[in-house]
Amino acid sequence: MKSDIRLSETTERVVRASRADARDWLAAAPVCTALASHGILHVGSAEVMHPYEVKRPDLSGTFIMACTAGEGRVWLEGRWQPMRPRTACLAPPHAFHAYRAVPRQPWHIAWVRYQEPNGALPLVNTRAPVLADFDGAPLAAAIGGLHAEAQ
Repeated sequence: MKSDIRLSETTERVVRASRADARDWLAAAPVCTALASHGILHVGSAEVMHPYEVKRPDLSGTFIMACTAGEGRVWLEGRWQPMRPRTACLAPPHAFHAYRAVPRQPWHIAWVRYQEPNGALPLVNTRAPVLADFDGAPLAAAIGGLHAEAQ
């Protein structure tokens, strides 16, 4: 089942490609229509605290999330695994994807959510989410700048 747990202690800066995406957690996000020309639905950065958790049983597009500080957990290979700074998680379309904060540990993340057109090949060639080394600080800085400009 798709689920989100977000709290007042969570700070999210999100930019969406279209006002048509009116989910509650995106409703106040500014819009940058140029994202859509690159197949991007939304980008964001956040500082989250436990019990923040997101579960997507059938992710409809590619999702890239980078950890810039703290520590969280991502569901990989049937179990929760740590996600620490300088790592990224790449989740392909139609995979189960879940991530969560851990107690007493602020977690800073940045993400890009793609939506491949119907019939198009996915951006990635993997069947399940994977972790890789990645410095997410430049991504988070770019998202912060875009968010400031889109306000």
